[in-house]
Amino acid sequence: MAGGRAVAVPVIRGDGVVGSVAVSGPTFRVPVHKLHRMAPRLKRAAAELAAVWPHEVTARDFGLGVRVRTDNGRPRAPRRHA
Repeated sequence: MAGGRAVAVPVIRGDGVVGSVAVSGPTFRVPVHKLHRMAPRLKRAAAELAAVWPHEVTARDFGLGVRVRTDNGRPRAPRRHA
């Protein structure tokens, strides 16, 4: 996004990344020094999520990586984002 800033940290469970915690906003509202101040809080939040994340949950449980069927029964192609 033009004029935007963001910071994100992974939620790590076992040997893999199961999600992320992120903050974003316009540059006038999120200066770089605020991102640096937020990073430790985001890391703690990600660690707390990892501690309670169910063991067997995958992206497929949320419909990610799975083709959705259309009304005619055919799989819909994944959407491409520009």
